[in-house]
Amino acid sequence: MRRQLGGDLVQVRPVRLALRGGEVHRHLVAYKAAPSQFVRAVACERLGGLLAEFLVDLLAAEPNEMRGSGPSVTVVATVPSSGAGRASWHGVHPLAGVVRDACARAGRSGPPERPRLHVDPELLYRGPGRLGHLLASPDGFLATPRSRREQGRARILVVDDLYTSGARAQSAARACARAGLTVAAIVPLGRLVDASDLEIVARARAPRVAPRCATHPSPAEMPGGRRATSLAARPS
Repeated sequence: MRRQLGGDLVQVRPVRLALRGGEVHRHLVAYKAAPSQFVRAVACERLGGLLAEFLVDLLAAEPNEMRGSGPSVTVVATVPSSGAGRASWHGVHPLAGVVRDACARAGRSGPPERPRLHVDPELLYRGPGRLGHLLASPDGFLATPRSRREQGRARILVVDDLYTSGARAQSAARACARAGLTVAAIVPLGRLVDASDLEIVARARAPRVAPRCATHPSPAEMPGGRRATSLAARPS
């Protein structure tokens, strides 16, 4: 799936198709909101494993599909919380821990010559702008001044947890672009869909021939002319 963002096309590559009420959807709710620390830890471990597997596949395809003649993907930023957070987070969004775990696993699985992923969960922070549910905000998030050191040196993956409308993730990518950073892709852990979206679910369950998101047909091919999206091929 691609979204227009300030004249630049930003790829959106979900790790999984998250059916509402399904396993991945439950993990994405529990990892930061479950009252039990044990349940939160289990959900974090599960999500970290899914993301690590995805990153290994994505970086293996990078030279042909994402990199081109530019720098490698070496920096992973996380979408900050749009609110104050929860007491159980102890000041750090749990997504940062999930991403650190996933990048460490992916680093151990990849070839030694591949550049290691550097996780920077504080590259972005909450800005003054209003964050809505449907539209990206030009200043809902901002990039820290130290982001200048990454200009021209790396391509950045912006990781979010649950992608519904994409407004928060698009706002984060916009903050990177305004800071002069190159966003290789937005990577949500789950792309939320309802079981009633039978066409999307059926296509998502189709066999894959490569470890990447399946591309859905043009809007004209979809029932009712609905715009298609690119989703991971394994729903949960």
